[in-house]
Amino acid sequence: MIDTGLLISVVVLVAVPVVWSRVAGIRVDGERLTDAAIAPLVAGLVAARIATLTFDDPEALRSFRDASVIRGGVDFWPGVAVAMAVSAWGAHRSGKDPAVRLAELAPFALVAYSLFEATCVLREGCFGPRTSIGLRPPGLRSTMFPLGWVVAAVVLVAAMVIHRSNWSPTTRVWVAVVVVSSARSIVSFWLPKIGDGLTRAHQWSLVIAVASLSIGLPRWFGGRRRWRPVARTSGADGVVDHGR
Repeated sequence: MIDTGLLISVVVLVAVPVVWSRVAGIRVDGERLTDAAIAPLVAGLVAARIATLTFDDPEALRSFRDASVIRGGVDFWPGVAVAMAVSAWGAHRSGKDPAVRLAELAPFALVAYSLFEATCVLREGCFGPRTSIGLRPPGLRSTMFPLGWVVAAVVLVAAMVIHRSNWSPTTRVWVAVVVVSSARSIVSFWLPKIGDGLTRAHQWSLVIAVASLSIGLPRWFGGRRRWRPVARTSGADGVVDHGR
């Protein structure tokens, strides 16, 4: 049986970035978006599914039919890591800078992810804290505030900022990881879960958010402190520079 909601979500998250790149005439590291993104996308999806089965149901790895049911769940961050690795390796084999390839793919990846979160209403429903005004996921009597829409909005804004920025490739990739991991970490506190502990997905996001912030923020602010504007004043012998 075809999961219509999931199918529509996938079509939307793939089609919109492709249309955007073609209408705007944007190329990724000199290539069309489809050429640059298809291998990382497929590899990441396969890795995400294998990771879920490895943790939750190793026996299902022996059955292609069971393993191929994406609806059964995928681990987001292992998939992202493999997708980034495949993209970087592809750039390296082509004699190009892996960081540049990842940086130019980042806005499109963020747009795709924001669309996936925004289309939660087409799948199992949009979950969040119970509120008097909100959406009612299938099978529930209470309405919930759609946190997926909040994540979608934050990630979409980040995509546009990164796309228009003149940051270095490494900084653009870092900002993308920080925004997604932080957004997922924060909203996960209000998502329904079984048991009292944190879910594996929540743990992954927290670890990556803390690690990326701990590594990146000192470099970000350190780089800003090393730069000082030059004050120029006129002296008797000409222009004198201060602050170097």
